Parts: sequence; structure tokens; C-alpha cells
Amino acid sequence: MAKTGLRLARDEFDLSAPLARTALAQSREVESIIDATGGLGVALGIARPLDLSPAGSFALAAPRLPSISGPPNPSFTDQVGFLNALNPNGSLDTDPNNSYWEFSGETARKWDTPTAGTSATVKYFFDPSSGFSANEENTFLKAFGLWEAVADITFVEANTVAQADVLLTRGNDGSAYFLGNTTNGSGSTLGSYVGQTLISVDDSTFGFELTGSFVTAGGYGLSTVIHEVGHMIGLGHGGFYNGAVNPATQQYSAFDERQWTIMSYIYWNQAGTAKFGDEYTVTGTNWGVTEDSINRQAPHTWMPVDILAAQWLYGESTSNALNGGDTFGFNSNIGGIISDFFDFTVNDHPVITLFSLGTGNTLDASGFSEDAFIDLRPLGFSSLNGHVNNVVIADGTVIETGIGGSGKDTIQGGDGKNKLLGKDGADQLLGGGGKDDLSGGAGKDKLEGEGGNDTFRLTSDKAADADKIVDFGGEDKVSLLGSEFGLAPGALKASAFELGTAATSDKDRIIYDQASGKLWFDEDGTGAAAKVLIATFQNNAVLASTDFIVV
Repeated sequence: MAKTGLRLARDEFDLSAPLARTALAQSREVESIIDATGGLGVALGIARPLDLSPAGSFALAAPRLPSISGPPNPSFTDQVGFLNALNPNGSLDTDPNNSYWEFSGETARKWDTPTAGTSATVKYFFDPSSGFSANEENTFLKAFGLWEAVADITFVEANTVAQADVLLTRGNDGSAYFLGNTTNGSGSTLGSYVGQTLISVDDSTFGFELTGSFVTAGGYGLSTVIHEVGHMIGLGHGGFYNGAVNPATQQYSAFDERQWTIMSYIYWNQAGTAKFGDEYTVTGTNWGVTEDSINRQAPHTWMPVDILAAQWLYGESTSNALNGGDTFGFNSNIGGIISDFFDFTVNDHPVITLFSLGTGNTLDASGFSEDAFIDLRPLGFSSLNGHVNNVVIADGTVIETGIGGSGKDTIQGGDGKNKLLGKDGADQLLGGGGKDDLSGGAGKDKLEGEGGNDTFRLTSDKAADADKIVDFGGEDKVSLLGSEFGLAPGALKASAFELGTAATSDKDRIIYDQASGKLWFDEDGTGAAAKVLIATFQNNAVLASTDFIVV
């Protein structure tokens, strides 16, 4: 007989000051209690007091779940399956070493049709006695909107409390949790929710604010709601823990970390004690300190593992919220309920994943002055506004255009056709394997096309902006800004190009010396005006007028 249980998913929120860590509302998710006849049991969750342990130690909840060590070296895909208890083919993963729900004595579950990859609609209702303000309600709606943007699940408001699948309520026990009944599945049939479920958040506890702020506790309250909605749609935790965690023993994989999944309890400052810390593929992460002097610990959106875990359950989103032509960051064009997450004028210390189902997308960091590293490769982490590894691109998402700010930026392209714009500062642009377009902007920049037939744009006639072009060759082109150099658009005339170190005609404008690799602009050829260095070719490339275009 299929088991039915009452699940209380309560989570540890550890808001660490630079010298001492304080765990807020640290409590435990109590295991479903099933009587001998397979009937419904009741589980009660008791909130634990604040953990005032010094940094580097962990106060653990009394163990309520079986002790399982997990498999050696689980992969990224394994971590996806651990969250939703599914195999990639949609069947249930019944190995408790590889599945959070099996580890907890249950199975994968979802709303509506109990088949992986099928859509669902969930009705919600705000508890009238909770007295939520419009802004607080909006915080829940933002979380719903995020999950709708990646998976084919739709949230609609019920007309009455009795019609609701999930009741949203303000708690008073110092914790945040999801509570629900589920049946267990088997084979390729997932478990289902039974009756009404509940998300409760006690916003009187610091860190559980429902204002939707990215500032208070670094946006931990908003992250809390997104996390609990993740539980509600069928995702478990990232490792073998609930209520409290010992990273040294309970971490499932190197991807059981908040830079990969919002469902994890483990964050960047615990890398030194984490079980798989030595196997992290992304290292040196630092999300900085919040305005209220605690370590910024939680992401503001789902992360790469979460997106795939939700899609395995419900399929890809059909909401068109993030469907191509999306600009993330400054000058963002993302609208609707999720707009603030991806607008760097609102969320100026972003800890986010960039996701889009379409192409023609842009990451615009032009408003930041700190040195930045921008990585446009899928699962590539960017470091923006003084943080390290705080913006990541989802697996399968294509971001073609990267725009730097006024710092000394490095922009790394992927295998596709990238457009890289350094803007101000001495930048380094790396095209990757595709046919790329590289423009350093102001400052002495280093441009490297890497593979593919690339275009190197020179837009300034000032020596202070002279760029270094590393690997010009093949079908690469140099693009000259006609309005800056006084040249007509189109192919560069042969009469305007001269090999050597000086002009030999009053028509010469572009002069190239292969021996030194130096490229000059001379506004009047043999006239009185001095030539100006505009670029250096590090590989002493062989150039002809046909290698230049004027735009």
C-alpha cells in the first residue's frame, strides 16, 4: 500500500557576521510518520533556539533521518536527480543514496499528472488572518513567477480558501516551512499531493522578511520564499540533512552548495569544511557582506541545478517570460513580476542565474565600476560589483552579448557568435570558439578572438585607447569607425593603406609595420599632422587593405 505522510520542511537560515555565525530559526523537518496500516500520520516540527556557535563550528539538530554517506563523486546531473528523486528518463530513483525523497522514506512527487515532464496548475490563497500587505503578497508572487519562468507550472489565485492547493500564511514560531501530504509513487508514476498544503513564514524573525528586499539580510527573506516554493513543487534539499547541516558529513556532492542550488544549506563561506570542498569546480566564491553586516549567503533566484530539477518534473516553461532577446543587468528589458531580479539598478548586488529559452540575449554590466569577470559560457560564473562568482548562466542558456563597465574587465565568450564590449577601462576580451565581435571601448584593451573568424573593432583615434590584438589571422577583420577616422563606410581603399612606418602619400590613413606589429592612423598622410598609434598586433600579423572594413 502506498504510504501517505505529512511533511514539515523547515530550514536552517545561517546569517553569519564576519567573525561569528548566528543561525536563525534553526529547526528540523520532521519525518513523515506512517502507522502500520499505511494510514496518515501527523508530524510536528519544533523550532530550535538560535545557534550562537562561533564561526567554524556547527550546532546540529538531533538526527531524525537515516545516516547515509552517498555515492563517491556525484556529478552535476546526479545532483539534479537528488533534488527531485528522478532518473533522467523520468522514472523514480529509488536509491536513498541518490535521492533526497528516498533518503527521507518517500518518493518523487509533483502536482497534477503524476508523470515526469508534464505541466501542472497550482491554486494558492493568502490566509486572511495573516494580514499580508500588497507588498508581502508580491513577494510570494515573485517566487511563483520565477518558477513559472523556467518550468511548465502555473500558479493561479483560488477564489476561496477551500479551493486552494496551497495556503500561504504568516507563522509565529520563528521558522519558515512547507507542509503537505503526499502519496508515494513507483516505476514511472510519481507521488501526488493529497489535500491542501501550507507555506508558513514567520517574518518577525530576522532574515525571514517578506518585503522582497534585496538589502535586508542580503535578500534572505526573498530567497526563503523561493526555497519553500521549491519544496512545494517537489524539490528536496541538496544533501542528507534537514533543519541543520554538518557540511563535512552531510553534503551530497560538490554541487550541493548554494552557488548551484537554492535548495542547499551550504554556502560559499563553508567551502573549507565541506565534504566535497576540494572537488569544487568553481572556487574562491565570495558574495560579500550585506548592508547589515552579515555574510551574503543566499541566492536571489533559482540556480542551475534547480532549473533542471524543476524541468524534469514539469517540462520547460511555456510562459514566455524569458524566451530570447533578454537583457540582464543594466538597461534590462525583462518585464513582469520577475523584472527586479535581473535589473542591476534594483538588485545591485545580484546573486542570480541567467536563464533564457531563446537567443539574442545580453549581460550588461555597464553601470558597475569594480573590475569584473564576465563569462558567457553555459554554467560560467561571472564576478560583478566586487563579488566573486555571483552570476551564473544556466545550462543550455545562450548569452551572446557581454558588456563591461568602467573597471578593468575580462569578458570571456563561448563557442557561439559573441559580441563583447569592454566599455571604459583597460579590458581583456576573449572571443571563444565562434565568430565573434570584439570592441574594447575606451582604454588600452587586449583583444583575443581565440577560434573562429572574428571582427576586432577600433573606435578611437587616441593613443590612450590603442588596443593590443593578440591572434589576428585567417578570415578575421579589423573594423574601423568611419566617423572617428574620417573614412567612408565600406571596404578600406587600397590607396588609404600603407605598409611601413610612415605615410608616403597624402591619401594614406592607415599605416602598418609588420616588424613591430604597430598600426597607426594618420589623418593627413604626408601632411603636418602626426600619426597616432591605434593598435598593436601581438602576432605581427600579415595585413592588407582587404583585412579592414569601415563602418
